Amino acid sequence: MKTIAFIDFDGTIYDGDSMLEFAKILRGDTFVKKALFKCSFNIFMKKLGLRPSQKAKEQFLSYILNGIDDKSIALAVQELTKSFDGRIYKTAAQELAFLEKQNTQIVIVSASCELWLKPWSEGRSYELVSSKLERVNNTYSGKLIGKNCKGEEKVNRIKASYNLKDFDKIYCYGNDASDEPMIELANQETKVLYR
Repeated sequence: MKTIAFIDFDGTIYDGDSMLEFAKILRGDTFVKKALFKCSFNIFMKKLGLRPSQKAKEQFLSYILNGIDDKSIALAVQELTKSFDGRIYKTAAQELAFLEKQNTQIVIVSASCELWLKPWSEGRSYELVSSKLERVNNTYSGKLIGKNCKGEEKVNRIKASYNLKDFDKIYCYGNDASDEPMIELANQETKVLYR
């Protein structure tokens, strides 16, 4: 019997916003506050549903990554990765342990970027479906390759990578309305992990 679990990261198993945490480690709180202020119009329009979240996200990441070398980024990713396990919700840690014991194929599906999620996912032997950052002239531009991995795009990415008919049990976990399309793929009861 083959089992797979598709699991959102930020807010579902991780207590925080990994993009903001990455930015704070890389640039410091003051710089991040300034970047958020510069992006405030796009963030406000996104909250009103008048602009896609990708625009605000790319603007923010462009500010954060501008002029930063790969070594500094790698060090920030390393520091962030070390902090992840300490901020996994207790109920999520228990559910992950249960899934691992059942030999479930675990896939983290996140709008957050592969850049800072991949080391943690690989360290746990989890697969990863996430947003990816564009590189231009050997530096990160802050733009995403393709669409932000959120909402329906999560379903599109999952279906492009996995034949769901191959699995007897499908678990899906999320924490907000944007995860609903992915959760609808499940044929097993969805549990709340973020407590």
